[in-house]
Amino acid sequence: MRPTPTRPASLALTCCLVLGACASGPADRTVDRSPSLAKEIARIYGADHWDEVVELGFTFEVKRSDGQVVRRQWTWDRVKELVTLHRDGADHTIHYGHPRDEGERKLDAAFLNDSFWLLFPLHLDWDDGITIAEDRARSPFMPSDEPVPRLRVRYSARGGYTPGDAYDLYVRPDWRIDGWAYHRGGVAEPTLLTSWRDHRRFGPLLLSLERKSPDGRFELHFTDVHVRTRGQRAPDSGPASRPAAQDPR
Repeated sequence: MRPTPTRPASLALTCCLVLGACASGPADRTVDRSPSLAKEIARIYGADHWDEVVELGFTFEVKRSDGQVVRRQWTWDRVKELVTLHRDGADHTIHYGHPRDEGERKLDAAFLNDSFWLLFPLHLDWDDGITIAEDRARSPFMPSDEPVPRLRVRYSARGGYTPGDAYDLYVRPDWRIDGWAYHRGGVAEPTLLTSWRDHRRFGPLLLSLERKSPDGRFELHFTDVHVRTRGQRAPDSGPASRPAAQDPR
């Protein structure tokens, strides 16, 4: 059972959701995900066990370059395909992927964006309209000049919130993402560089909870993360899965 939308929002949408609106459009169905590196990354982060997850909750917290913080707390009921935004003491629930009005469309787009940041490695297995290639290059996140595996992900120039976006993932020997370069609209120079740190396990998923740009002007954190799998009791009758010991990588 995959998520309802197959074309994710992007890093540019994060800025749009904080500062303004973005356009949307139909998805392109062309996809090439043959490289084994992409499959291995998706597997390490839990793609093979995604169907076991029935509920995912997290808080998305991003610090803007002006120092202001944007925070959104979500619960995703994957059985009913309901997404709830918890804000100012009230709950706002929508049917994920099927907004009925402009207000719900904005919530749908916001959740699509925030969950994309959290679950990007799984999108390597899920998404249509992408082309994937792999090579080796020097990582901007490591002091060594030694080339490391790099996965280059390109979204179609048609459809989605920000068509043509590209992501270069720099990969550690254990297949974890060390950091990525985001290229808005596929431009040659990176629009944003962020490291991937604080990897932790939640049930069958491996998640990175901290992203930072090298200059420190952009910071993203995920908190209040919980994952409930099939057979686990709901939070009101027992605890959901808790993270394993912190891994700073």
